[in-house]
Amino acid sequence: MKYLTTKPVWSRKVSVRLMLLLIMAGVVGWTWGKLSSKGPALSPPPFAGPTQGAAQEGILTRLHGEKAPNWSLIDQRGQRLSLSHFKGKAVILIPIDPVCTTVCPVVAGEMKNADRLLGSLSKHVAIVGFNVNPYWTSVGDINAFDVKHHLTSMANWYFLTGSVPSLTKLWSQYHILVQQFPQTRSVYHTTYFYFIGPHGHERWLLGGSPKTSLTTSYSTLIADIVRTLIVK
Repeated sequence: MKYLTTKPVWSRKVSVRLMLLLIMAGVVGWTWGKLSSKGPALSPPPFAGPTQGAAQEGILTRLHGEKAPNWSLIDQRGQRLSLSHFKGKAVILIPIDPVCTTVCPVVAGEMKNADRLLGSLSKHVAIVGFNVNPYWTSVGDINAFDVKHHLTSMANWYFLTGSVPSLTKLWSQYHILVQQFPQTRSVYHTTYFYFIGPHGHERWLLGGSPKTSLTTSYSTLIADIVRTLIVK
């Protein structure tokens, strides 16, 4: 799955990241098709500019309002949380590997930038990462990721972990493929941004490989989608 930084200048460092993320995009076609094919076609999304382009490219998919699967997991503060804890807020749900050094740090940067773009609206949003690495499941492991990637100052950021059975169930419910490598205690996983409305219903799915014209727009896309959920 391809996730990109918001810098308009193509530095060598960013280009290396893009190469890695392009490789990630190739393994998620069957999941994408399953999620985007539910139910009848809906009306065009209420977007313009890059966000409208993302919808037309199939990078942004409108889901059909089903109740999002619930969960009960522990956050980075040691507090047990469920989806109902965030009732009344828009929820962005993202799979995160706490020891990842490629895609997940880029995703973290996108979320920080999107949160900044939302400004005062961010208080109506919960950005929730859930652990996809069964070898690193302690609260200390997820806190280390937060510290390393400067997420500790985000009041609306929650990084969830739990027992391996509870995490495995969540991966299945949200169609996240996780390939495990026991010898290195590492994983390879697919990544989507799920957008859940204030009443707990699945609304949007963001992910894919956009054309060049959209490759610097993920933070903008995230913020635009959230606004449709919380601004009436």
